[in-house]
Amino acid sequence: MSCAVAQLVVSCRDVPGQARFWSQVLGRPVDDGAGPGYAGIGVARREEGRLALMFLPGPAVGAPANRLHLDLVHDDRTTWRAEVERVVVLGAGLVAEREGFGWCWVTLTDPEGNEFDLGVDPAVEQ
Repeated sequence: MSCAVAQLVVSCRDVPGQARFWSQVLGRPVDDGAGPGYAGIGVARREEGRLALMFLPGPAVGAPANRLHLDLVHDDRTTWRAEVERVVVLGAGLVAEREGFGWCWVTLTDPEGNEFDLGVDPAVEQ
């Protein structure tokens, strides 16, 4: 079992504004179908060889958080939960389960508290 980097996540105060800015910079459209408060470029429809960007609301002023984090993707829907459990056994902390863009993922922390996500690609057959 293994994971791959799926996208780079940017925490920001103005999610739609950041998504529009990067959409214009990169010449790529903002995705449709985001969950509430999310925006993405290349998340809903992955493009081979192009990094996807996800924009999420940042923490309250003064709250510690990483401004960027990795989104990992697992390639097998039937073993995705087992992969989450494997990573937790390795020392990750479980934060929450989430959904958006047709994806489902789990937010975890590394041993130093940095958040990352581990999800399963909606394009992977069940």
